[in-house]
Amino acid sequence: MENINLVAKNYINVVKAWKKRADVQNGTSLGYHKDQDPNGELEIQDKPKGIGDGLSTTGWCVSASQSLLYDNVFQTILKSRGANAKLVSIDIKEQYYGQVYNGSQNKWHTAILVKDSDVLMIVDPTCAQFGNYFVGKLIWDFETWEKTLRSAEDKHIITDFSGNVLATGPANINVSNTFLDSANVVNSMHDITTINDVERNVLADFFLNKIEPLNKKILIGNLNSFDFKYMDNVNTLMKNLRFASTKEQYYIMSFANKAGAVQWIEKFAKNDYILPQYITTSPTLKDNCDYFGIDMNDVNTESLKSKFFIVIKFSECSGVKIDFIKYGGICIPYGIKLELNPKEDIYNAGKDLSLNNIGEVTKTNTIMINCKL
Repeated sequence: MENINLVAKNYINVVKAWKKRADVQNGTSLGYHKDQDPNGELEIQDKPKGIGDGLSTTGWCVSASQSLLYDNVFQTILKSRGANAKLVSIDIKEQYYGQVYNGSQNKWHTAILVKDSDVLMIVDPTCAQFGNYFVGKLIWDFETWEKTLRSAEDKHIITDFSGNVLATGPANINVSNTFLDSANVVNSMHDITTINDVERNVLADFFLNKIEPLNKKILIGNLNSFDFKYMDNVNTLMKNLRFASTKEQYYIMSFANKAGAVQWIEKFAKNDYILPQYITTSPTLKDNCDYFGIDMNDVNTESLKSKFFIVIKFSECSGVKIDFIKYGGICIPYGIKLELNPKEDIYNAGKDLSLNNIGEVTKTNTIMINCKL
């Protein structure tokens, strides 16, 4: 596989030539055309003053990226190199929200995904809108671009040119039946007499709605001062819950692909096996799958490659009890170190199945982490 810098060099002059086009220089090609049709009607209020305005002002990312993608020279280099390209969109982190030229607020962004010589990169002609740091940062590797700009709560699904989902962290999952369960959770906490109903609602909302988006923010390093205050409040409230030590517990994470799961484990190992997120366990794997609305039949299967899982299995576990939530067991906050032997305790879960028909260990879509706390 070629180095991304070598691949990117082939596109730099193409982009420079695109910028010199008269309709790009005067902003005509960069403006919002009706229905995002490059040949569609362009109202004067939807046209930037010129190239500087068009590439650095919020609101023209789609039309500017579209203009570059459909440029004749850009299409020629794609064809000559056997490369592919398409527009992709993400919801952006809160600190990058901006005011669109028409006065509305922008919370999402579009650029061009390119696959060339097995290199996945982003060509982003309008990222200068996010501040001085981004000026001149035209071409990115996909992972860096995603980690830098993508919101932890983004629901856009980005795929490569073979239909594989591109993501660097756990898939967005939520506790199932949150609306129906919320009132029951609050009611189940009434025997905890050291907190009031407002605080019970805060805890219920955390476990049912906030924990997964917060985990994603922690994983991608997108915490702000409000998040830290919120976590302090939640951690203080959790001190009122019953502490318990128990035996077997399970926690499952779903990923869009194997690469995302491997990356999580690499980060986990690099951080000396300290949890990089809050986890909520259940007494059985089936219970934890039901907790997150995951089909147990999808886990530890050889045939299913569109989903990948990590299962953390505790032989011993201590933490605050969350038995007031259906299928809930123990909550363990992030920052806690787990005890395990990586050479023996991290493995493809197919090892736990019977050997295949030629006597080999089956490789499945699940990685097992055995540990204790």
